[in-house]
Amino acid sequence: MAAIRSAKAEGMYDFNADENGHILCPKCGFNYLHLTKAESHDQRAVLAFYCEGCGMNGDRRLVFDNYKGHTNVSWEKGRHLGPWNGNT
Repeated sequence: MAAIRSAKAEGMYDFNADENGHILCPKCGFNYLHLTKAESHDQRAVLAFYCEGCGMNGDRRLVFDNYKGHTNVSWEKGRHLGPWNGNT
């Protein structure tokens, strides 16, 4: 799968999507991610996913940060959330 969209900020991981706009796992590049948790606070939203390809489960979190009208999207290291319960 070729990543066609990419954004990177210092200290963060690449955010990639395939040609259909599906988000790719930052560890293995697989495009079957299940949303397991979503949190928001002020101008920041954090999404955690389970990856069917490598089993990533919250090791990286997709973060949306907004500052003065600019929104950055990146993967950041997150706390491991434990085994996926399959209820997404």
